[in-house]
Amino acid sequence: MNNHFGLTDYRSELYVRVLRCWVIVKYLSHNRNLEKILTLQKAAFIDYLLNNHSLLQECLLKFGKNHQTGNFQPVLYRDNMEYGDAQSVQEFLKTTLILREAGYIEMERREVDIYLSPSILEIDLSTELTSQWIITLELIKPLLSKSISLLQKSILGE
Repeated sequence: MNNHFGLTDYRSELYVRVLRCWVIVKYLSHNRNLEKILTLQKAAFIDYLLNNHSLLQECLLKFGKNHQTGNFQPVLYRDNMEYGDAQSVQEFLKTTLILREAGYIEMERREVDIYLSPSILEIDLSTELTSQWIITLELIKPLLSKSISLLQKSILGE
């Protein structure tokens, strides 16, 4: 994906998407009681927040998590809300299916939701980027108890 400066946005590269998806599933899939809590829809929303730092900041502030997650230039990190990306789960689903096919994550259908959890296979997480994601996910984790509609409304300013 190129922006108006002709630069490639690494966030949409396949390997970055796959690694980000796996980090989200690994760190957010279970609560303290080891119950599965991460639905496909919430994981896709969290992925969207990790890609859009200004919206991540808004969401965290809305729920009382006043923490700066980085100094990102809005020109380079524009949100994609005008294209409806916040509501779309399709791209994230494709990424989860790659990971499931490779044996890194498991998917379980319960009623209308699909829950994600990591398998016993591991991916090496020793990069600066994944370290930043993990720190941010620790801030986001308490928000998983909120409904997806409430989370989505938090970035829409409602």
